[in-house]
Amino acid sequence: MTAVASDNAVLSLDGQAVAGITDRRLSLRRTLSSRAHADSNGWAETSALGAPLILDVDAQGLFISNAATSAVRGAFLAGGSDLWSLEIPGDGIWAGPFVLRALSFSGKAETLMTFRLQMTSNGPITFTPEV
Repeated sequence: MTAVASDNAVLSLDGQAVAGITDRRLSLRRTLSSRAHADSNGWAETSALGAPLILDVDAQGLFISNAATSAVRGAFLAGGSDLWSLEIPGDGIWAGPFVLRALSFSGKAETLMTFRLQMTSNGPITFTPEV
């Protein structure tokens, strides 16, 4: 089992910690809609009102155990939406259903195996700030 430093972000799958995150990028976005109306003189108005919030996560790190590696690999191969959370020290916890879009492993024979994953939210997400 690999130790996870207390200052690393922690990735959890279905409520169980699976990895320590050493590098991460989070992108928040909304799908915008455009429309033109009679009073706009041909200009289109762009709006995000009512558009769902989408969170993209690109992260790499170390799995905390072989069982954690298997759980994440299984989630990727199943192709479904699972409940994930990302706890970032000094910031808070992002949580909700996500779909894994990419999963890769790397390492040399004499070093620890690292991973990189990319996932996109697939439903409502929450953010709980660190207090």
